[in-house]
Amino acid sequence: MKLTAAVLVAGAAVSLSTAVVGVARLRQDARHQADRNEAVVARNQIDWLAQMSTNPDLAKLWAPKDMGVEEYMELLNLFPALAAS
Repeated sequence: MKLTAAVLVAGAAVSLSTAVVGVARLRQDARHQADRNEAVVARNQIDWLAQMSTNPDLAKLWAPKDMGVEEYMELLNLFPALAAS
């Protein structure tokens, strides 16, 4: 094998390995972004539950028509306990 062919093969190998590392990095970044998005959504849900379970005026807006506001607020207080189990 001539020197130029060896250099071309080595360059191609380096380029391929760099591309593989780049793709792996992009996949890892996508997984981390999905994890961050999930954490933000969970925090929003917890905040929403906290507001609904402590503020009767807000709970009144969201309570089903056939359920009283106090009953709805008590029901919302059960969600954190259910999520922990």
